[in-house]
Amino acid sequence: MRLFSQSDYPFIERRKGAYVISALALTISIGAMIYNVFTIGTWMNYGVDFTGGSLVQVDFNKPVTAAEVRRALGRHGVLLSPRQPMTADGLATFGRRFGELEINVANAYHEPNHPEMMILSNMGKDGKQLGANDAGQGWHTDMSYSKDIALANILHAQHVPHRYGKPLGETQFRNMHAACDDLPEALKQKLEGRTATHDFAKFWNMMVAKPGSTRKPLTPEQRAKKPPVSQPLFRRHPLTGRLVLYANPGYTMFIDDMDTQESGEILDFLFRHQERAEREHDREQQEDHPQDPGHRLAELVLLRPPGLRPLGERLVGLHNFRHQGSLI
Repeated sequence: MRLFSQSDYPFIERRKGAYVISALALTISIGAMIYNVFTIGTWMNYGVDFTGGSLVQVDFNKPVTAAEVRRALGRHGVLLSPRQPMTADGLATFGRRFGELEINVANAYHEPNHPEMMILSNMGKDGKQLGANDAGQGWHTDMSYSKDIALANILHAQHVPHRYGKPLGETQFRNMHAACDDLPEALKQKLEGRTATHDFAKFWNMMVAKPGSTRKPLTPEQRAKKPPVSQPLFRRHPLTGRLVLYANPGYTMFIDDMDTQESGEILDFLFRHQERAEREHDREQQEDHPQDPGHRLAELVLLRPPGLRPLGERLVGLHNFRHQGSLI
C-alpha cells in the first residue's frame, strides 16, 4: 500500500499531460482502424487469419470482367474470394458470364428458384435433409462424365462448423498439370492419343452401396441423360495451353480398346500417381452467411468448350471430403 501512501498527488494540476496522452492514444486507435479498412476490408479484425500457398483474392462485388477471372484462373488454378455476401441471384448472374449453367442430373436439393445450384449439407430441418450429405467423398473431376465438360465450379460456403476456432473440413485440389508432366515418358507415349470411358453411375452406385445411404439407384431417365462418354487421357488446357492428365478415380471406368487387366493396372497407377502430396493443395472453407445452413454450388459449363475445365473441386465444409481438380 506504499504506492498510495502519498494522497496529495496534484492530479488536477497535471491533467493537461493526461489529456495529451489520451488524445494521442485515441488518434493511434482511429488511425489503426482506418488502416484496417484499406488492408483487410473491415474496421476490426477479431482474430488471426493464417493462409498458406498461393492465394489470390477476388471481390466479386466490385467490377470484374470474365476475361480477368479467366486469366487469373489460368494462372493460379484456384481462386479464393473470402467473405463474399453474395445472394443466390448474384451468384447465378456471375456464373452466367462464363457460359450456360449446368443442372445436375440428380435433380435434387436445389437452391429455391435456382435449379442450377445444388445444396450440399449434412444438416436437417423438420425431419428432412437440407442438401446432399454425401457428395464429394472421393477424388473426382466434376462433369468429366459429360460430353460437354465444365469450365469451372463456384462454391459458396454458407454454414461451416468450427471446433476450437478452426473450420472443420477443407476443399482439396490436385495439380493435374504436374501429374501429367511427371509421368514416365514411356507411359506417356503408350497412352498418347488414347481415350478412356467416364461414367456418372460409377460414383453414384458406389455411394448407393454404402451403409446408411439415402441415395436411390439412378432411374432409366437419369441414365439416359448421362450415358458413358469417352474422354482423351491427355487434354490441352484451354487457358494455359499445357497438357493435363484427364483421368480420375470417381468417374473413369477403363481405357478404351485396351485389355481389361492392362487397363485396370494402368488406371490404378495413374490414380496413385496423382496422390503425391506435393501435387495437393488444401483450402479451409470460410463461412460467409452463418444464418443460412448448407452450401450453394453453381456448376459452370460451356456447351461446346474448347477444352477442359481448369477446376474439378466439389464443396466441402460439413464433411472432410476429398476433391480433385486441375491446379496450376
